[in-house]
Amino acid sequence: MSRHEASANRSAQDFFKHAISLDPGYAPGYAGLAWSYLISSAILGEMSIVEGCMLSEPLARKAIALGENDVEARARLAIVMFLSGDAEGAIQDSDRALAANSNCADALGVKGAALVFSGRREEGREVLRQSLRLSPRDPVRPIRLAQIAASQYLDGDYEGAAHTARQVIPQYPNVPIAQRWLAAALGQLGRTLEARQVLKNLRSTSSAWVEMNVRQRPPQFRDADFTYMLEGLRKAGWID
Repeated sequence: MSRHEASANRSAQDFFKHAISLDPGYAPGYAGLAWSYLISSAILGEMSIVEGCMLSEPLARKAIALGENDVEARARLAIVMFLSGDAEGAIQDSDRALAANSNCADALGVKGAALVFSGRREEGREVLRQSLRLSPRDPVRPIRLAQIAASQYLDGDYEGAAHTARQVIPQYPNVPIAQRWLAAALGQLGRTLEARQVLKNLRSTSSAWVEMNVRQRPPQFRDADFTYMLEGLRKAGWID
């Protein structure tokens, strides 16, 4: 699942389902399957974010019911809340997980993302960085870095956003989120030739994701933030 590749993620889903069939009371199987559906939607563009959340939420809640103290399952539910557009719900569920384990990198990561996209960007950046310090080799590292880049872009720090996004792309070329923010930042900086190349790569490698996350507003974005991101992409050569 952590390879961020469609075929590998589908294989992971099969393994999670098999684990559940072998032991219907195994909470991590449900939590893992929930996470894999969120990857299918938010990262790989195989389904809409709404559909991914609809599939993931009951699985995350099942995992919590089976393992009341399972902080990872609580963090999965927080991700569902965040991607559904309920930033405050995501922060609350993250805090519940952190109350049980203050060093849960997953809970810190989703809390940081929710803070960023609810407008508390400086606070969100620090929480995201804390999650990366706790888990420097985390499979979701490229997503957390892209969310830091998003916070920098939304604060008008285009150079910082471009620098952060560039940390992701060489190692994780299949994760489109960083490319989106890099193109927007380069567009705002007037570096059009570079920006157009990034957009070209984004379209060629992640066309389905682009349709669901650029041509339409994902639920976790506020209208103003999405409009601001599109402004940078249009300066980069994006045509609606």
